[in-house]
Amino acid sequence: MNHNTELARQDQLEALIPAYLKDGYGKRMLYVGGHLRYGRNLQMSAYFRAAGYTIDVIEVFPDNIVQLMNIKWIGRLIEGDVRLFLPYFTYDLVVFWHGPEHLPKEEVPTLLDKMKTYANAVIFATPNGNYTQEEVYGNPYEKHESTWYVEDFVKLDMAASAIGNPDEENGNIIAIWTKPS
Repeated sequence: MNHNTELARQDQLEALIPAYLKDGYGKRMLYVGGHLRYGRNLQMSAYFRAAGYTIDVIEVFPDNIVQLMNIKWIGRLIEGDVRLFLPYFTYDLVVFWHGPEHLPKEEVPTLLDKMKTYANAVIFATPNGNYTQEEVYGNPYEKHESTWYVEDFVKLDMAASAIGNPDEENGNIIAIWTKPS
């Protein structure tokens, strides 16, 4: 992903995220999935770190866990499948950045409902439409199992926005759910 794409996604997030989530000082966040390949750090993590969040990371692929062990700013590094995760406390924010497309579509509503039990807000990001990807660097969890459009997230009662044209490279959807006050 190039720098301009990252900036466009940051602008997209900035327009969608509620003001109270922009100030992360004293707040705990769970970042779902991540690796350090291709010169990338965890996508959008710099944005949340700059906002002051303490960030825990859950990752399912053991080779990625080894890479992430060297990241000093990670609060807790949890090895496991987020679909099975039950934390001991509530997170202010859970971010599954370019993750839902790695799961079968029918599993995502259940995952979102589960996240709602331990998070005050949930952000999902996915490609905008069909973006085929198979296993990468020996990681079977990198395969894209589902395709997402804005209306799919709206059906899940999430606010959502897209950049780029559906089914074209570098398109992005961000969807957010926040606990009713």
